[in-house]
Amino acid sequence: MATILQKYKEIMNAGKMTAENLQLKKIRYHHPIFRELSFNAFKMIFDMCEVVQIKKGDKLFKQDAAITDVYFVMHGQLTLRYAGRHEVVAENELVGYLGQTLGEEILFYQDPLYRETAVCASTKCCALQIRTDDLMELGDESFVHRGLGGEAMKNDVEVLFQKLSHIYNRKERWRIMVAAMEAEAAKAKDTNYT
Repeated sequence: MATILQKYKEIMNAGKMTAENLQLKKIRYHHPIFRELSFNAFKMIFDMCEVVQIKKGDKLFKQDAAITDVYFVMHGQLTLRYAGRHEVVAENELVGYLGQTLGEEILFYQDPLYRETAVCASTKCCALQIRTDDLMELGDESFVHRGLGGEAMKNDVEVLFQKLSHIYNRKERWRIMVAAMEAEAAKAKDTNYT
């Protein structure tokens, strides 16, 4: 995927539209979420995104930072780290690889209890960053019916949100486990003081 993205950037800089669309089709085909969408829906989303490159050890976002963006992991490995108030530290390495997203929790839960830090665990990581507001607008009925694909676009948005929901639910199970560990640590700390 890294090679395909690099080739896309080179073609864009050269202004070759036909080659650009071919590279976009390759990107879409190789990404587990985007391959489920029509090319037009993928292109619309891709055009709203920024490509974010992260080096090993760098943070994509910090714990408890406001959630304003959703990230589609394109290549590399990102790890979620949670540092609790009661010396609970947890890592989830199963969330930040090709086909996964980060930040999607805001789409399903308005006030997350906490947000973990996302750290690049491989040599390099790359993600497509899209503003949450832009992603939410895709699902807006008025947006779907403004001549931007109608029913086909609506179906693509449903598929996208279904995929994001599955990813969110998988991470939420981990968050529940971390919250239980946090509660146990707090209980143990209170017991030690009495």
